[in-house]
Amino acid sequence: VTRFGKFSHIEDQNFGRKDKEGKISTIKFHPASLDLEDRVSFDHIFNTYEPINIYTVGSKIDDRTGGVFYVRENNISTAKWMAQLKPRNSLFHDELIAIKEACPLSSQSNQPIKIWTDRESSLHPTSCLKTNSPLAQDIQNILLNSPNIKLGWIRAHVGHEGNETADLLAKKATLERIPTQYPAPRNFLKKKLHTISTQLCQNEWNNGDTGRSVSPHPTKSQDLPNSLENTRNQVRLIFPSPQKT
Repeated sequence: VTRFGKFSHIEDQNFGRKDKEGKISTIKFHPASLDLEDRVSFDHIFNTYEPINIYTVGSKIDDRTGGVFYVRENNISTAKWMAQLKPRNSLFHDELIAIKEACPLSSQSNQPIKIWTDRESSLHPTSCLKTNSPLAQDIQNILLNSPNIKLGWIRAHVGHEGNETADLLAKKATLERIPTQYPAPRNFLKKKLHTISTQLCQNEWNNGDTGRSVSPHPTKSQDLPNSLENTRNQVRLIFPSPQKT
């Protein structure tokens, strides 16, 4: 599924290429063209010099996630976007989705626009040439074609009105909105496939008739790390480390 983009059916579950993010195999931009040093800032200095400021926030409550962007023009609320996302979407993923959704709206304007996010980790892939995130590459492409847009980091929960409002909207979207479909991150798919594979191996062991002589030993995969550590300790007792003289 991840390498060849083919459909797969495992344990009554279907996995297709549309269910996950695409794989990035090559660098999309020439290093000389990806000059975003003055477009993506990490200086932790918040200001509203631009006439339009957009605040993006991702939220996670229990197994629900949500993302929003909230637009203020000359300190007046003018627009917002809210979406409930799937549990498979992490906060890092939610924030990138919100930034990407805000970019097309921003590119339609000729005025200077600043998009603020309170998750610094989501900004780094947007300025990195070798990012492995398709969402980050899409954002980079929009930034390169829309010189009026800048991205910046804003500290959360310190009283910035735009960020506080966006945070409340994100919590509301997480609980009340109809889920919006976005492809799952590749690491989510890998984790799910690993869980299924582990359970298949466990079932095969439980129902098998070979290797019964070691059946008193751990039979669950999650017990193996502790078992291996105990084995190491037993070996140390039999073959103690040589003492330095």
